[in-house]
Amino acid sequence: MMAVSYVDTASKVSIDFGKIEELEKSVARLALDVGDTALAEGCVDVAAAVYGGLIKRFAGSEFTSYRHRAKLGLEKIEEIRN
Repeated sequence: MMAVSYVDTASKVSIDFGKIEELEKSVARLALDVGDTALAEGCVDVAAAVYGGLIKRFAGSEFTSYRHRAKLGLEKIEEIRN
């Protein structure tokens, strides 16, 4: 991953986009953990909401594996419901 930063010298604000991306990945991992735990505990509605939200929120190729895992979770939910 290439480190990209933005510095606004007038307001002295510095943004490290690499850190933002890492934070977003941490949020995606946490969402998967919550969805997986909810599914394991039989809370399929919660798991479905979490997985669906993850798929909608995280776009881009860097989140492909997270979306794929969420889709697998939704497939398990469909199996349970049918």
